[in-house]
Amino acid sequence: MNSAIRLLLLIALAWTGTSAVAAPFQFPEPWTMTPVATAPNVTEVPTGGDILITTKNNQVRVQNAEGLTLDLYNVAGVKVATYRVDSDDKTITLNLNRGIYIAKVGKVARRINLL
Repeated sequence: MNSAIRLLLLIALAWTGTSAVAAPFQFPEPWTMTPVATAPNVTEVPTGGDILITTKNNQVRVQNAEGLTLDLYNVAGVKVATYRVDSDDKTITLNLNRGIYIAKVGKVARRINLL
């Protein structure tokens, strides 16, 4: 940088009352990451209450939700399937395309990935 430009810059900074040296950046508190999946193709998410939704490939396993319904929605929010959970441990084989869906059981909703 030209010395004349440098001098003008220092004069301008001094005239405005600012410092030529910036204060060091303060990093926010460290973030922690919580794993969602235990292994590839397997998503096990404990939900509110005792309801447990587990997915593997094209199967969804719903536990502790007897008498409720499993509703599946695509990412656009359109309901694509409904299943009755008629036992305490129900495994349902899905006939849906690969992708991301929302599984809703009672008041509990979770994202699932079908691979």
